[in-house]
Amino acid sequence: LVNQPPLYTHTTPRKYFPSERGISEIQIRRVAERKGIIGLIPSEDMHDPLLVEKPHTKTLCRSGVVVLAKIWKELAHVVGPERVMLGTD
Repeated sequence: LVNQPPLYTHTTPRKYFPSERGISEIQIRRVAERKGIIGLIPSEDMHDPLLVEKPHTKTLCRSGVVVLAKIWKELAHVVGPERVMLGTD
């Protein structure tokens, strides 16, 4: 099991969900280095309110698909887009 790539599911970055359930920066880097997978949970309950500008507008959004897209893009930039999935039940 030592050589297995890491798999984190039903999670979000700890900086947006400050608890043990959130994935830390170290864990995210480990996923990138070892070609693992992150299963991002699309739940508004799994991130602190985050102010994000909606694409192509000047309006701001605190939740929903705009925030999920921002978090997905952020993770994809670090680990690669093919390594970020949606982890739902």
